[in-house]
Amino acid sequence: MRICGCLKNCRQCFQRITGGLFFFKSLLIDLDNLNCSRYFLSAMRIAILISSLFCFMEWGGGNSTFLFQAEYLLFTEKMNTTSFSHPLILLPFAGQLLIISSYFFKRVSRKLALTGIIMLSTLVLVILISGLLSLNFKVIFSTLPFIGFSLFYILAGRRKRTV
Repeated sequence: MRICGCLKNCRQCFQRITGGLFFFKSLLIDLDNLNCSRYFLSAMRIAILISSLFCFMEWGGGNSTFLFQAEYLLFTEKMNTTSFSHPLILLPFAGQLLIISSYFFKRVSRKLALTGIIMLSTLVLVILISGLLSLNFKVIFSTLPFIGFSLFYILAGRRKRTV
């Protein structure tokens, strides 16, 4: 709903019309005019990578860990090739490597980053489903930043492509 040409007047006009819904319209306008520079997208990839490491897992017997703690244990203490070759360990780790490797190329392929995000999201979605089935809110809320950053990265890249 654009009433005039400049962003400031549009916000003022919308605030006069709706009264209290000014915050939601400002978010919509900012998403429409999103600046998708390569620095912004690389910062989003860092946020996706870091938020994936803070996914919280909890299972029976009072056991719990974050994903970065589980990776540390996997690579230092329990370096076992049979446990490393499991698809739920190998795919997310390969996704992390793809996201990290996207920083070493001058021209980053969007497909490379999206492939890494998809591979990493397999584990995060399994963690989210287990949290939803057990109604464990700590597990559910720990996966939401990754999902939010990933969706924002996909939408920001899509907006950049169409402009």
